Amino acid sequence: MKLTSLILSFLIFLTFWSCCAPNSINPLSDYETADYDKRLEGTWYGKSETSTDVFLHIGKRKDDGTTQVISVEHKENGSLELVKIELIMFPTIIKDEYFMNIKVVEISDKSISAEVDYLFVKYKITPKNSLTFSFIDYDKIKESVRNGTLKGSIPKERKIADHNGNITKYLPSTDCVKITDTSQNIVKYFESTDIESLFPNPFKFKKVNQSFME
Repeated sequence: MKLTSLILSFLIFLTFWSCCAPNSINPLSDYETADYDKRLEGTWYGKSETSTDVFLHIGKRKDDGTTQVISVEHKENGSLELVKIELIMFPTIIKDEYFMNIKVVEISDKSISAEVDYLFVKYKITPKNSLTFSFIDYDKIKESVRNGTLKGSIPKERKIADHNGNITKYLPSTDCVKITDTSQNIVKYFESTDIESLFPNPFKFKKVNQSFME
C-alpha cells in the first residue's frame, strides 16, 4: 500500500471505497465547544498491507490549536516517504463511543479535493495504548441517503456507451456522497444504527513508548 493510500485510509479512507469518502457539510458537534482529546498526542506505529513500517505523529499546530498529523513510512528498501497534513479534528461522544470530525485544511501531496467537507471516524484508545480507527461504510451511507434516512446527494454513475450509443456498463462516479442533514439528525442516525456495522473497517496503531522523553 502506498503512503498516500495509507495516510488517506487514516484520514479520508479512500482505499475502502470505489470512489471517494462520504462526507458531511456539518460536523457531529460544534467545534467551538469541543474538548481536545489529548490522548491522541504522540507517535503511533502501524504496518501497511505490505508490512511497511508507518509512524503517525499527532499534535497541535501552534498557530491556531488545530491538529497536525505527519506520517512517515519506512520502506523495505530503506527510503522514507512523508505526508504532512493539517486538520481541524475534534471528537464527539455518542452513546459512549468516540467519533472524530475531520476537516482537512492542507495536505502536502494535494491528493484531497477541496470539495470534501467533514469526515467521520470511530476511534478507540485502550489502556494499553492501542489506537483503532474504524472507517464508515460507503454503501450504508449511500443507501441511507437514497432512502431518505439521511438528507444528502448521491453522485451519478458514469455511463459507458459503444459506438452505437448503447450503454455497455456503468462506472462509479469520482464524486463523493455528500450528507447535507443537520448535526442533530446525523447524531440521531448514529444512535439508531448498529455502529459496528456502520464502521466495519478498522486500522490499528500502537503508541510508541515515550518513557525515554520523561
